[in-house]
Formats: sequence, C-alpha cells, structure tokens
Amino acid sequence: MAKSKKALGKGLEALIGSSFEDKRAIPSKDRGFLPIDEIKPSSFQPRQSINDEGLTSLAESIKEHGILQPLIVRRAGEGYEVVAGERRWKAAKIAGLKEVPVVIVDLDDAQSLEVALVENLQREDLSPIEVAKSLSEMIKRFEMTHEEVASRLGWSRPLVSNKLRLLDLPAEVQKLLEEGKISEGHARALSGLSSGDDQTLLARKCVVHYWSVRRLENEISRLKASGDARRKKTSTVELPLGKSHGLKVVVKKSQDESRLIIGGLDDKRVERLVKFLEENIDSLFDRGV
Repeated sequence: MAKSKKALGKGLEALIGSSFEDKRAIPSKDRGFLPIDEIKPSSFQPRQSINDEGLTSLAESIKEHGILQPLIVRRAGEGYEVVAGERRWKAAKIAGLKEVPVVIVDLDDAQSLEVALVENLQREDLSPIEVAKSLSEMIKRFEMTHEEVASRLGWSRPLVSNKLRLLDLPAEVQKLLEEGKISEGHARALSGLSSGDDQTLLARKCVVHYWSVRRLENEISRLKASGDARRKKTSTVELPLGKSHGLKVVVKKSQDESRLIIGGLDDKRVERLVKFLEENIDSLFDRGV
C-alpha cells in the first residue's frame, strides 16, 4: 500500500506543486484568493458522504488557524469548480470565511476526477465502495482500460480489477462494507463466491459472529468443497430412447432425486405426452413399480 501512496503522491505533487509557494505546477494558471461564493462543489466528487461532526471540527480549526492548504479549482462558466478540497471549502463556509486560498488549474474532466480521487485516497477518506465507484466512473466516462487507470493512479492492474469486483457484490454486502461492518478483506473473500445468496448469508454471519477474514475464508473453502462433493454425486445419462424421433432423453441422478428430461418436443407432442401420463400415472406407481 505504501508504494501506491508514494506513486500517487508524486503524481499529485507533479500536478499542483508540493506547497502553496511552489511554482512548478505546470497546469496551474494562478494562485491567490477567491471569494468563496464564486466557487461551486465538484461535479466529480468521489466521496459520497461527509461526516457532519468532522466538518464542524474542521470549521473550528479553520476559524482558529485558517486554511493551511489551498483548494484546487478550475474555471467553470463564470465561476470556479472545486477539483480537490471540497471538505475544506464546505468547512470554510461554515466558519464564515468570505474568501479562500486557491490554486487555479487547467484540467479536463478526466484529470479533474483523477486529482479528486488521488487527494481522497492519500487521506484515506474514501470507503472501498466509493473508490470502486470512482474507478468505474473513470473507465465508463472516459473510456479508459483497467491498465490505463492503473497507470494514472500508480497502481497495478490487478489492484484496479480487484477494487472494481466489489461492485459485483449484492447491495446488502456493499452496504455492510460502506458502514464498516465488514472489511475490504472480507469483501474480497466473498467475491470468490458465485452465489449472491451465499455472499449475503456469509456477510451477515461475519457481522453477527465477528468473523475474521481467515475464519470467513475457511468457511468459503468448506462451502466450495461441499458444493464440489454434491456435483460429483450427480450423474447425467443420455438414453437412446426417442432418438429415432429426433428427441433427446436424459436422466439426471443426484443424491436426492432423479429427473427425466425430454428435449425436442413441440407443443402438440407435449400435450400428447401429458395426456398419456395422466391416463397411465396409476399403473406407473402400482406395487412400487
């Protein structure tokens, strides 16, 4: 994880400079102060929820010390849009500031989303689901591949793919992850199951019984082994019966039951077969036959 943060840090500093006085940032057009009312929130904010209590605490700090790190903004119509620092902007409004320090940058939509995502990732402010949704947004909106997203963020391609797999989990499991009731490690383990019902059931057990990731992985292994055993006990036999009439007759045998499947019947033949069974059903089961 440290390697990823280092790469992300380099990317962000290369874009905006390492401090307010740093003039190296290539896309920056201006640095200074802007009226807070001329700035609107980001249209690419990865973070979907901001803690009100934390926002109030930050506002108190801003009242006492001011904003130590400038907002990154870009021009939008007649005003400006926050690229990074929306939480500071909201707290500054609560604190009653009339103007805020800014770095004005010239970024397209893809770069704006990238910077917003990087800033939040550096501060570990995003939930795993928010990260996954942001990555998905980059891929869909800007037609990027997993490899391209990984390169932009300083990640490996498998890491990007694993993050995105979290969005395939059932909604209930995603909610538990967002609420911090299960960890990303739990969620990754659950992604290895194909059944959404199994994923949800085991996620609930993790919460109720305080399962560790290792405990969950053991349960998943047991569940998969049980499923493999059931599949091995199931056999399929195709009978020659009906081939002369273009029918496929198959018997599927499992531990609990056997099924006779007849394929290739049209509606008329189905009706005739049902009628035949109705007329002869009693004789089929006489004396246990």
